[in-house]
Amino acid sequence: DASEIKIENCIITGNEAYKNGGGLNVEGTPTTITNCTFTGNTAKNGGGIYIMETSTRCPVVTISGGTIGSTDTDKANNATGNGGGIYVGNLCKVILKNNDSTGCTIKGNTAKLGGGVYANNADVSMNGRTQIAVNEVNNDVYLDNNSLINVAGPLTAGHPVARITPKTYSLFPQVKVLDGNAVGSEHGKFTVTKQTSPTTQEWAVGSDGKLKHK
Repeated sequence: DASEIKIENCIITGNEAYKNGGGLNVEGTPTTITNCTFTGNTAKNGGGIYIMETSTRCPVVTISGGTIGSTDTDKANNATGNGGGIYVGNLCKVILKNNDSTGCTIKGNTAKLGGGVYANNADVSMNGRTQIAVNEVNNDVYLDNNSLINVAGPLTAGHPVARITPKTYSLFPQVKVLDGNAVGSEHGKFTVTKQTSPTTQEWAVGSDGKLKHK
């Protein structure tokens, strides 16, 4: 519940928390992280960064540029529970955007749910060259309890920019996973984790930000 915290040009690596926030635990304080690297941090939830509300505030954490995780041996952030890279708690928000021309990259992280990012009734905003790498098994974005990815502007890191794992797969009613002004042009840059239970089904994101059969 401080007024603001700014972390710039730092390397946060090799830390461990018994419960939440191996690298950084944010409780209620608006936080700006610029051009920082988080690697090799571990916790039950939020191996790299854990964001949670307090009785007075739901914080916004803005991450500009930098890297969260690594595909190098022993440098991934890991959560034995949820949110290997970042855990975004109830009613909180994380904004992932450029630092000048360099976007925020989240890669190589592992967790039970949401290896890259786990959102619990929360908002994950992506813009610019932000990329949550999809070429690893675990580094996805898990959207739990009405969470959404807010596409705030053009995503220029290439295709795909993230892999979404929704809590629920459904056509009736449809499940919304994307929101924001740029959804109509950027929705095709997201992939969706294949449904395996109770049936096997390929999914995609429509121009309205809702799940559809592929």
